[in-house]
Amino acid sequence: MRTLCKEQPFSIDHRIIRKDGTERVVYERAELTLDEDGEPIRMAGTVHDITERKKAEDEIRHRAEFQAMLARISADLIQAQPDDIDQQLQSCLAAVGVRYDLDVISLWWPVSGQKTMEVIHRWVLANDHVVQRQFDQTALPWIAERLMAGKLVAVTDVSELPTGAAADREALEIRRTKSFLIVPLLVDERLAGTCVFSTIRQSREWSAETTAELKLIAESLVGAVARTSAIVKIRKLKDELHQENLYLRDEVRLAHGFDEIIGESPALKRCLQLVEKVAPTDSTVLLLGDTGTGKELFARAIRKLSTRSDGPMISVNCAALPANLIESELFGHEKGAFTGAQSRRRGRFELADGGTLFFDEVGELPLELQSKLLRVLQTGEFERLGGTKTLHADVRLIVATNRNLMSAIERGEFRADLYYRIASFPIRLPALKNRLDDIPLLAEHFVHKHAERLGKKIEAISAKMLADLSAYDWPGNVRELESVIERALISAEDKSVLELPGPLRLIATMQQSKRSLSIDSGADLFEVERAYIVTILDQTDWKISGADGAASILGIPSSTLRSKMKRLHIRRETN
Repeated sequence: MRTLCKEQPFSIDHRIIRKDGTERVVYERAELTLDEDGEPIRMAGTVHDITERKKAEDEIRHRAEFQAMLARISADLIQAQPDDIDQQLQSCLAAVGVRYDLDVISLWWPVSGQKTMEVIHRWVLANDHVVQRQFDQTALPWIAERLMAGKLVAVTDVSELPTGAAADREALEIRRTKSFLIVPLLVDERLAGTCVFSTIRQSREWSAETTAELKLIAESLVGAVARTSAIVKIRKLKDELHQENLYLRDEVRLAHGFDEIIGESPALKRCLQLVEKVAPTDSTVLLLGDTGTGKELFARAIRKLSTRSDGPMISVNCAALPANLIESELFGHEKGAFTGAQSRRRGRFELADGGTLFFDEVGELPLELQSKLLRVLQTGEFERLGGTKTLHADVRLIVATNRNLMSAIERGEFRADLYYRIASFPIRLPALKNRLDDIPLLAEHFVHKHAERLGKKIEAISAKMLADLSAYDWPGNVRELESVIERALISAEDKSVLELPGPLRLIATMQQSKRSLSIDSGADLFEVERAYIVTILDQTDWKISGADGAASILGIPSSTLRSKMKRLHIRRETN
C-alpha cells in the first residue's frame, strides 16, 4: 500500500524580465497537498520579491554606515583642539568625498560683510582643477539669491541652468564644474557659511536621500568651524586683554619714568609720588632704606624725570672704594700726584658735569673727605689731587644709605652739617615686608628676567610658592627675592610651573650663613669643612636626610654626609 504525503513543501524561483529590461527575481514558498494517488489537489503559499528584500537590506546597511560616519565625524570635530582642527577637517572631508564619489568639497566663509565669500577649507580628489580662493557673490547672482534666502541649491548639470543664471553658468564652466550641491548655514537669518559638494569628471543627480545626508554632514562641518573660530577669537581676546594690561601697566611706569620699578603697593606709590615732585628740581635727594630696597633704581628714575635726563649719570659706591683712593676717584688727580699716577685723570665730579652724581652708601665716606664733599656741594668748586687749579662742576647730587645717619652723627662718624646739606629732601624706601602686594609682580618680573637666560620655560608660579613668598619677612628685600627666584629657576626641572626647591626660610638662612661664615686665612681645610657642615646641621636641627635635610642642602647623598661626619669627628652635643 502506498504511503500518502498529504503536504509537501517546495520552492519555485521565477526570473521575470520587465519591459524596461531589468530583471525581477521572485522566490515562491508553497505547500502542495496530494491525494491517495499522489495527484495534487491543493497548492498554497506566498511569493517573496528577492530584489525588493535585498534593496531594503542595502538601505538599512547604508543608513547604518551613514549614521556611523556622521557620529565619527561629529566626535572627531568636537574633540579636536583649535590647533588640530585643520588636519581633522581635511580628514573628514576626504572620507565624505570618497563615500559619495565627489571631486571637490569646500567650506566657504563670508568676509567684508556678506558680499565676498572666502574658502577656509578644501578637499580635492585631483589637483588639476581651477583653484579659487575668493569670489564676489555678484559673480553668482542666481546662486547667491537662493543662498541668502536659506535655500539649498542642487544642480545636476551646470549646462542645464535656467536662462536667468547665465552669469552663474559661465563662472562655473570656467572652473570646469559639472554639478554641485550647496548647503547654506544661517545664523539669526544671516548667511554664516556654506558647504559646496561638486563634481568635475561627470554630472550626477542629487537624490533626496543623498541631499539629506550631505546637509547633515555640512552642518557638522560648518558648525565645527564656527565653534573653533569662536574659541580662537576668545583666546585672541584674552591674549589681547592680557597684553593690553601689561602694556598699560608698562605705559604708566614709562610715562612717569618708572619703567624699572615694579610694584603697585600704596607704600611704593607714595615714594613714587615724592620722586615726581622732587625730580624736576635740582635739589639734593637722600634715599634711605635697607639694603636691597632699590635705591639705585630710584636714583635712575629721579634722573630720568629731571631736566638733566640728557646729561650723564655717574655712580660712586663709597663702600666699595678703598679709603686712600676715594679722593682721587671723586676729584681726579694730576700726573705724579702719588705713586702710580702716571697720567692726569678726571674725577667723578668732572665726568658728571651737567648731569647727575649718585653717591651710594654715603654713610661709609671717611670723615676727612666729608668736609671736601660739603665744600663742593656748597660752592661747586674743587681741585684735582696734586693740582692747584680750581675746577667747577655743575652736578645734581643724589645720595643713598642704609645706615642711620643720626646715630652716626652721635658717634662722631658723620658730619652733622653734611647731613643737613644732603637731607634737604629725604625719601625712605619701604622694605619688601611692607609691600607684600608687590611680591607676585616682582616674582613674575624676575622669572621673565632670568628664565630665558637659564634655558627654562616657565609659564606660571605655583600658588604655594607665592604664598610662601608672601609669608616670609625678607631681610634682604627685593635683592633677596631675586636671588630666591633665580635659585628656584636653576633648581627647576622640566616643569612649566615654578616651585621652591625647599623651605624658604631654610634657604634664606643657608644663604645668609654662607655670606656670614668667616674663614680665617690661616685655618686648616679640615676645620673649615667641619665648621661649615656643623653650621648647616644646626640650621636643620641635625636632620641629615630628606628634602629639607642637611645632605639635600649640601647637595650630597646622605651616606656621603654621614661618612664626612665620621671622618671630621662631628657629633651632636647633648646637655
